[in-house]
Amino acid sequence: MSAEVTKQLQTYLQEKGEGWAGHIWERKPHHREFRHVGRIGNPKAAGRKIAPVPKQEQPGRSTPYAVTPGEQGTAIGFAYPQGYQVVVVLRETACELAAADLRYLHLLFYQLYWSGIVQERENELAKMVGGIRAITSALDLDKLLQEILDNAIEVIPAADTGILAMYDPQTDRLVNRAAVGLNDNVLRYRLKVGEAIVGKTFADGQPRIYFTREEIARAMNNIDRENLQYLLSSYDFSHVKGIISTPISVGDKPIGAMIIHQNHTEGTLTERDVHLLKGFAGQAAVVIENARLFAELKGQNQYLSKRNEVHETLTRLSLENKGMEAIVAALDKIIGVPLVFVDFLEGNWYSRKQGSPPLFSMDEISRLFARRHSPVVVRMSGQEQREYHVTPIVVGHVFLGCLIAVLDKPLEELGKIALEQGGAVLALELVKKQSLTDVYYKKTHEFFRELVESKEPDLLQLGGEEWGLRLEDHMIVFLFSFRHTQDLRQLEAEVHRLIARIKKRLGTCRHLLFGYHNKVTLLAMLSTREEIDKLCQRVSDEVAEWEEGEGLPLCAGAGTAGQGIRTIAKSHDEAGKALQYLAERKHRGLLRYEDLGINRLFLHQPTEEMVAFLDEMFRPLQTQKAKQNDLERTLLRYIATGSSAIRTAELLHIHINTLYKRLKKIEQLLNLSLEKPEDVLKIQLACHLRETFVNQRKKE
Repeated sequence: MSAEVTKQLQTYLQEKGEGWAGHIWERKPHHREFRHVGRIGNPKAAGRKIAPVPKQEQPGRSTPYAVTPGEQGTAIGFAYPQGYQVVVVLRETACELAAADLRYLHLLFYQLYWSGIVQERENELAKMVGGIRAITSALDLDKLLQEILDNAIEVIPAADTGILAMYDPQTDRLVNRAAVGLNDNVLRYRLKVGEAIVGKTFADGQPRIYFTREEIARAMNNIDRENLQYLLSSYDFSHVKGIISTPISVGDKPIGAMIIHQNHTEGTLTERDVHLLKGFAGQAAVVIENARLFAELKGQNQYLSKRNEVHETLTRLSLENKGMEAIVAALDKIIGVPLVFVDFLEGNWYSRKQGSPPLFSMDEISRLFARRHSPVVVRMSGQEQREYHVTPIVVGHVFLGCLIAVLDKPLEELGKIALEQGGAVLALELVKKQSLTDVYYKKTHEFFRELVESKEPDLLQLGGEEWGLRLEDHMIVFLFSFRHTQDLRQLEAEVHRLIARIKKRLGTCRHLLFGYHNKVTLLAMLSTREEIDKLCQRVSDEVAEWEEGEGLPLCAGAGTAGQGIRTIAKSHDEAGKALQYLAERKHRGLLRYEDLGINRLFLHQPTEEMVAFLDEMFRPLQTQKAKQNDLERTLLRYIATGSSAIRTAELLHIHINTLYKRLKKIEQLLNLSLEKPEDVLKIQLACHLRETFVNQRKKE
């Protein structure tokens, strides 16, 4: 373009008959020096290329051109938008050009101006396109951000240095990720939201432009002293003439900010420079968002890969029947934190650290997951504060156990998934173990039925030897019964859990123990009769502790002990009767058949008949007049004291004569005599049933 302009100028001067010679110079916006564009006339006549001094050829404000004669020739300066200038230096010291000629030349040199503008725009476009290509071809975030900032400094003519900062939510600070023209101290620069120019730009999401040092100083007045030291040590801040800052945003959410400084270049920053910087900030936002999405995708791929690895590892261990200890050990290594598995049904703990004390009691675990089937974080306070992530193992609605991770930091998401997958595999192991145990229970139940029902002593002896029964052993049968529930899985789990607890209570005692439907049968084999009472007490303690927990309601009956296999059927029948007595009266706990006493006579009596009998006996004492005299209570106390009039009067706080009057009235109402043994027995029986049957039912 400059050669064409020179040619046109030469032609124009020839047409005017002027033989002028000289040089054409241009100065682009924000440039300090002039650049030679072309020569006019003969090279010897044009003379040496001496660049004009900028201040000598400034055109006036009223016209876009100025003519300045001098000793070395005449300088004709032309001014254009954005500070662009063209100067024609002619060797002639006296050049006379009409105003029309100067206007023509001004228009002629517009070609140089537009050529420079087009070149500048092409350069900007090239940098923008280059930035877009970089976004789509590279994955190194810091490298991309540095390249974007470099392009911005190169495209914006008045920019000399710059910084690109990103917001770090963990520290709540703006962290510098790229810089141009500053040393490494700028990387230690950490701004709060709203602090200095960058912090304010990030806080409100609005771009800023400053043209004077006074404006810049006011905008920087809230900078932290330490940050100011880092900033001043990173470059010479005293040369800053102007600043532009713009937010980096994804949608409406700011994620960082860019700032450029004008230090040495001439000219001024413009609003167009603000728009250019916004464009580069947009590229930075795309780069950062792409990096975030890529990191998420990479993390998800790693997560899925790790998840598959966990699943394959645990499934392989399960298929190879390595057992629950091997599965827990593998999980421990995968998650990287100490792990404990609690088999709630068996009451056992599994951990890589053998011999370590239980973290929680079984009762605490039972209460923790009585109504919760989701993982929970438990914090323990004390001398050494601990945090545990507890993952329940549930099949249907039945709690089978849990995995306890001992934490020193929050558990990662992959760790939680690994625990869930490990819990699923362990649940299968527990179900498989339950199935094998059920087969054993079924086989044991069949053998026990043969013991109870067989009439052949020789067959009993032969079968008993196979199961470890000895003729000289003292045998006793216990029957445990759960209240029926619609959830058969829960019932099955409770049966397994009770059996595990009973086994621990029995210790080394030889026994047969199995579950069938809602009942558990225990045949204990003892060497001496003296051990019977101790065993019954241990069983009673177990039933009592069970009642304090969250399990299904439980009651138990015990038969009498006898020596030899033949006594098993009798003890079993008696245990069943004791259990029946408890069930009909909805009692709990353990009842020994020998403790039934006279209640054995009523085992097979329908409840309705006993209620009718008691109603018939006590109705006459429940009238309004009888109640006023407290006749029913008087009779119950009299029988309870063994027909002791003195003791009864003391308990009722009445005179002895008053008691005799009441007893006489009771005889009349009941049409019975307290002197006749038959009537006394009837009254004693009614009072006994009233205390042991009716009152207990009211308590239930």
